[in-house]
Amino acid sequence: MAKEGAGLKDLVADKSWAGKTGYQTAEELVDGFLTFWRDNEAILRVVTLGSAEGTSGSSRSA
Repeated sequence: MAKEGAGLKDLVADKSWAGKTGYQTAEELVDGFLTFWRDNEAILRVVTLGSAEGTSGSSRSA
C-alpha cells in the first residue's frame, strides 16, 4: 500500500497547477487518489476505525 501511495506523488511531480494544464493535473490526482482508495478500501477502513477507537480509548484510565 505504501508503494501505491507513493505513486500519487508521481501524478503531481513537476506538473503545472496553472490554467488548463493545472485543471488536468488536479483531475489526474483525484482519479489516482480514488483508484488508490478503492484498491485499498478495506485496509484504510481498518486504519480509520483503529484511529477512532484509539482516540476515544486514550482518555480511559487503566
